[in-house]
Parts: sequence; structure tokens; C-alpha cells
Amino acid sequence: MSRDVQVIVPEFLIGAESFSRHGERLSVADLGQLRTVLSLCHSPTAAQLWDENGTVRRNVIVVRNGELVPRAEYGALSFDDGDQIEFLLQFAGG
Repeated sequence: MSRDVQVIVPEFLIGAESFSRHGERLSVADLGQLRTVLSLCHSPTAAQLWDENGTVRRNVIVVRNGELVPRAEYGALSFDDGDQIEFLLQFAGG
């Protein structure tokens, strides 16, 4: 069952796409469905978040309602109405 969730991606991934800086409300049930919707509507953004096998890229962190989701839980992550899903990118630095 799809849920109404707010999805936020890093601004530099948005580029010229129509994705709002403040996120977009989408009706999805889980990360797999979110990937499908983003691939159809925002394919360049989706390609930065998921690899060709449909796995969340290693440098991507998923945050649900302000809390980091452990990578081991990505496959079982389902959404509730009103959830805020944010994608963050890790960078190595010095």
C-alpha cells in the first residue's frame, strides 16, 4: 500500500530537473517503489542514488524522519503516511 511521503535529495543532484529543493511528495510504499518512481520522473537523480542492480549506492545514506536508517534495514524499509525520506551523500575528505 502506497504512502504519502516527502522525499528530499541533495540539491546538487537536482540540476535542472523539476525536483523541488524542499522535497517532493510522492505516493510510495518502500525504497524499491521510490526507486521506480524516481527512475521514471527524475532518472538522473535516481541514477545517482541507486546502482544498475537497484541497490542504494555505497556513498548514499537514507534518513527517515531525521533518523539514519542502517544499511542492513534498507531492504525491509517501508514508509508510513507523512514520513520524510532524505538522501544524504557521504564524501571522503581531508
